[in-house]
Amino acid sequence: MHRTHGLRGVGSLGGGEASCEPLTGIKALMVAVLENGIACYLSTTPRLRAEAEYWIGTRTDRSPFSFAVVCETLALEPDAVRTALRRLRKADAPVKPAFGRRRAGSRRAGRMGARVVGQLGSQVV
Repeated sequence: MHRTHGLRGVGSLGGGEASCEPLTGIKALMVAVLENGIACYLSTTPRLRAEAEYWIGTRTDRSPFSFAVVCETLALEPDAVRTALRRLRKADAPVKPAFGRRRAGSRRAGRMGARVVGQLGSQVV
């Protein structure tokens, strides 16, 4: 079973400030990167887990998507997030997705296709 961690309260995870503003642009991207990293860190798939452990444990900030840079962009303390993640893993807490992955004006995959197939199916001789 693939698990993901909800990041609605991302500020409480690592000392950042809570905000009710919608995330857009760079911050939305960084939340998505962190959310994926946490999902992999808590995963039962050994390779995903190992890669996430390496990413989270690396203390360099040379890459724009390094763990430290992602945390700092979100006003989180990287060491506090690492500690919280270790606690989460030990507790084996149930996790849930933070945000729906739909953009405004987008459709869920499969819905449009089903409608088109249904319309075409009635016209087939």
